[in-house]
Amino acid sequence: MTAKVQDGHVRVGSMAGRKSFVLPIACEWVGERLVVVARHEGVGARPGDAIIAIEGLGVEEMYHVEAAAISASTEGWRRYRGINELLTRHTMDPVTFEIEDAQGQRRMETLTPVVLPREAIPSETR
Repeated sequence: MTAKVQDGHVRVGSMAGRKSFVLPIACEWVGERLVVVARHEGVGARPGDAIIAIEGLGVEEMYHVEAAAISASTEGWRRYRGINELLTRHTMDPVTFEIEDAQGQRRMETLTPVVLPREAIPSETR
């Protein structure tokens, strides 16, 4: 029912299934790429790095699965909400990322979710 509204004002859920942990990075969509724009101190992913995959699954594929359940009047809002869904977790289990730097070099990084509001992640200049 709420998906048909597509206005971004409706969410249905319960506190029991709430994701309580956040990965210690902030990201934005740059075209079709999910790019790190800020990180918590000590995290290997750097601003400008693109996240290619999370736990072996392509980010764009994961986004499309999440997007199907997000009510939004614009694709921009849906993509913004999708970032939150991709970067929040139910547990503090480490998460493996495939990351590509600005030179096109790919590497694997493992991040551990923390109890930290995304707004508390300090921003860094790129």
